[in-house]
Amino acid sequence: MTMTKLKLGVSALVVAGAATAFVIQNQAQEKLRVQNESLTQQLAQLQTENESFSNRLAATGDSKKLPDDQFNELLKLRGEVGVLRSQVDEAGKLREENRQISKELADANQTLRSLPSPEQALFNKTHVQTINNSKEIELAMKLFADDHNGLFPTNLIQLVGDSKELPQKWTNVVDKFELVNVGMTDGQYPLAISIRESNPRQSPNGKWERVYGLADGSAWYETSDDGNFNAFEQQHAIPPPNQ
Repeated sequence: MTMTKLKLGVSALVVAGAATAFVIQNQAQEKLRVQNESLTQQLAQLQTENESFSNRLAATGDSKKLPDDQFNELLKLRGEVGVLRSQVDEAGKLREENRQISKELADANQTLRSLPSPEQALFNKTHVQTINNSKEIELAMKLFADDHNGLFPTNLIQLVGDSKELPQKWTNVVDKFELVNVGMTDGQYPLAISIRESNPRQSPNGKWERVYGLADGSAWYETSDDGNFNAFEQQHAIPPPNQ
């Protein structure tokens, strides 16, 4: 029941985050669309007016021969052309900002698509927790061995009751592991498996995973297509007595 609640909680958080990002994305896209339409219309109008003023300027000929009223009108037109050109430059800057916003939005979309599913996020979290728990248990086993002439514990509950590193509340954590190659002494077979996850876990992509702790204190995890880990376990087993 606790695992179900945790999974539902993680799923709700991821789905809520994705929904919020989707709403923000749609709002940003709509804003960009409106800005693009407005800028396009402004540029078209400015270009038309600019061409009209330029044609009128060309038709006036030599400004020195114009009467005062026409000359003043010409100066006014030139000033308006300058303002229009400034506006065109500003519109160009806005288009560049628009392009940058579009790129950032595309990058955000890519990030959103790369987020793991709620099931994968929960699996990843469990993976990290299990690896860390394995390292803590291995450390406690070595401390136990230091106090017992190099001998590892014969069961993990004994380890919880004896170790200062693992408080009693860790009993439920230790229950998720089991001893392997019982009877080893510390340093005898450093690469032999000392503990393993009691039950393999299946990931959302169908593969199976199991976490191991080796006698040297390191933590390993192996994956399998069918949940069979015999090859790895045989490779890290205690050698037969005649070897």
